[in-house]
This record gives sequence, structure tokens and C-alpha cells, in this order.
Amino acid sequence: MKTGRRGMLFVAADVGREDEEDFNEWYDREHLEDRVRMNGVIAASRYVAVDGGPKYLALYWAGSIEAFDSPEYAHAFKNQTPWSQKVLPKMLAPTRRIGELSAEVGKGNGGFVAVLALLVTETPGRLSERCAAVGEALAQQPGFVRSYLLTPDDTLSRPLPLEDLSTRRIAPIFIIESSSTRSSESALSEAIDNLPCAPTAAARYALAWNLESRECS
Repeated sequence: MKTGRRGMLFVAADVGREDEEDFNEWYDREHLEDRVRMNGVIAASRYVAVDGGPKYLALYWAGSIEAFDSPEYAHAFKNQTPWSQKVLPKMLAPTRRIGELSAEVGKGNGGFVAVLALLVTETPGRLSERCAAVGEALAQQPGFVRSYLLTPDDTLSRPLPLEDLSTRRIAPIFIIESSSTRSSESALSEAIDNLPCAPTAAARYALAWNLESRECS
């Protein structure tokens, strides 16, 4: 499984208004740091939607996908904390995906993230090449920071309690990071025009906060 590619855990969900305060406190005071402390996890960020949805998004970066396929991570997923057991069933229409990153263009992290679920119309290698080409074109635009393709692993992407399994689709996800909402909107529009997708399967988010593993030592 060692490919030299980074791994990512992608979690998006809505939550009822009456549960939002507890949901955000759980993420900010317990869950994000618990995951970032795990071996191989580099950093994690939380975002709030500015266009589209679900409302909340969390991205976790790892040196490789193996960080999310370790006995330590499997134990934590199966043995959730009491607070997690309380919150997880309240996450509405959740999407949880674990996979490898490819087609990475740019460097750093932007304050705005655009997310576009893709249609599988070609081989993974060809899709990655297309995403890399789109990323190179986007890199010429003001405000572009980074883009990459997340290819989920079906086995590792175990569903959260309220994910609708009847409509569950393990789709590649193209992610674009930008430095402004205007550049994020422009980049997403160009990606929609040049990649196989349903335009409705797109959302844009603003960064809420970021935590790196070196801050948890």
C-alpha cells in the first residue's frame, strides 16, 4: 500500500440547529485533537460552508493512507469516546471517505476550499492526469493555493451512523484551496467546466480552524 502519496480522511455532514453547539464543541475540544495525535496524521482542518453543503467539513492529512489503516486508528474508530457516541448519531447525511491524494498542484493551505465530487468515466490514472492538468491551469489564476484529487478506498471508508447506504457512492473528490472566496468561486467554476461531474455535487467552504500534529506534542 506504500505509494509515496499522502492519505486523507474527508468528513462532511449537516447537524440539527439544536445540536450545533455540542457538535462544534466536540470537534473543537476533543475529536480533532484526538485524531491529530495519532501516528502518521499530520494536520486537520475544519470548515463551514459558504455555498452548497453539507454545512460542515473536516479534512485530515496523513503521510500515507496507512495512518488510517493502522490498529491504533481501527481501535479508535470502533471504541469511540462517550462524547463521540453522543454526537456521531446526530450528524445528518454524513459523508466519510478515506483515500490517497494524487494530482497535487501548488503548496500551502488556503482559507477557502472548493469540493467537487467527480463521475467515474475513465481509469483512475487518466482521471488523475486530467485533474493535474486542471490544477496547472488553475495555478495561473490569482488566489490559487493548491489542488488535489482524493480517491477513496471503499474498505476504509466505513460509513457513519446516518449515512444513507441506499444512495452511497464512493466517488473521487477534486479539492481546490484558494486564498479568497472570489478565487475559490472562479476555480470551482473552471473545474466544473473541465472535469466529469454533476455541478450540483459541488460546495465551497471557509476555514474555521487548523491543527497540526507538532502542536499536540
